[in-house]
Amino acid sequence: MIISLCKVIEEQMLETSEEEIEAMFLEMTEVEQPQLGRGYENNDNMSAMFGAFSFLPQPNSFTEDYQANKALNKTYVDKFVRQHYERLFRQFAKRKQKPLKSNGYTPLDIFEDTIARLYETDKVFEDYEEFEAYALGKFKE
Repeated sequence: MIISLCKVIEEQMLETSEEEIEAMFLEMTEVEQPQLGRGYENNDNMSAMFGAFSFLPQPNSFTEDYQANKALNKTYVDKFVRQHYERLFRQFAKRKQKPLKSNGYTPLDIFEDTIARLYETDKVFEDYEEFEAYALGKFKE
């Protein structure tokens, strides 16, 4: 990510001193979210670095949309777990519970990990049925 940012700066030939760039990157590393810009309320340094680039999201609307999508996905996962957990658990529990690979994961470990990863998806779904198809596909991979 940093390399691509540096390339963009170089291509635009912004006249920024090394100290200013270092300070901007240092400030960006203090952002709590792992994705660049999420939750970042002060866009002054980002504007200074990238000039008039329009690909940077507006922090407030991006954060609100992102949070709303995460909340909706959580309700979808909760509903999915209520409807499918027992059946999927029995399906994975029938399998031999010895480690499948060198990482030591058993089928039930993979099952629980898959459930947890459903809560972390950033994908946007039109409705619950679309999410349900996506989630069931994850258990067939």
